[in-house]
Amino acid sequence: MKIFISADIEGVAGIGQWNETESGPWYDYFSKEMSREVAAACEGALVAGATEIYVKDGHHTACNIYPDMLPKEAVLNRGWSGDGYGMMSGVQDDVDFVVMIGYHAASYSDANPLSHTSENYIRKFAINGQLASEFMINRYIAALHQVPVIFLSGDQGIVDEVRTTDPGISTFATLQGRGGSTTSVHPEVAYEKIKEGVRQAVTLNKYYVPELPEYFDVKITYQEQNRARKAALFPGAKRIDPYTVQFETDEYFEFLRFYTFVG
Repeated sequence: MKIFISADIEGVAGIGQWNETESGPWYDYFSKEMSREVAAACEGALVAGATEIYVKDGHHTACNIYPDMLPKEAVLNRGWSGDGYGMMSGVQDDVDFVVMIGYHAASYSDANPLSHTSENYIRKFAINGQLASEFMINRYIAALHQVPVIFLSGDQGIVDEVRTTDPGISTFATLQGRGGSTTSVHPEVAYEKIKEGVRQAVTLNKYYVPELPEYFDVKITYQEQNRARKAALFPGAKRIDPYTVQFETDEYFEFLRFYTFVG
């Protein structure tokens, strides 16, 4: 049994400021927190009988997780492959289940001061009229390869989205945003809940793969006009107002191709 873990940082326990996510004085602490929460997910999967664990570091440079903090049974992918799958690169290689760790609410949400989709320069990201989170985008990638998502941890906003769209996915909320602040569980609680949550999710094995929409109407609103102008140069894209680009397709990988270049 092979488990794929996609990991981000803006939804790990305790985090609350942008400078904690990349290069500020607290970055080292939170990259270790990201590593520990991923390690807890690995441990839960192993207890449940996983024989292979593939971890995709999916934040910023994709070089945040400390390899020596993971169980020896896990393999870690660092950096960006450029294959169009982004945070899900590797899910196309014969995977049984997907686990998401450290996920966060979408752009245009006030559920976390670190809410975003793809990049901070995107003000709003919508697919078929719904706010698009990285969870939504990546869950569809998993569905493209007939792989179910079974567990997600992250902020309360993304947990609420998961419970609304697919209550069959097990979840754990590490923090809750309020304005420019976050209130978080203790890190040890996060490790325990993630480990047990993943163990139970793998053991239950009662998940389904959602059907992909037949059509994708994508609208991305940028913070700056010039980004929209450049994105509109992508074949098939068009600028519908000074800040917003629209792209329509009935093939999900065509959306991913667009997303790779303009997101």
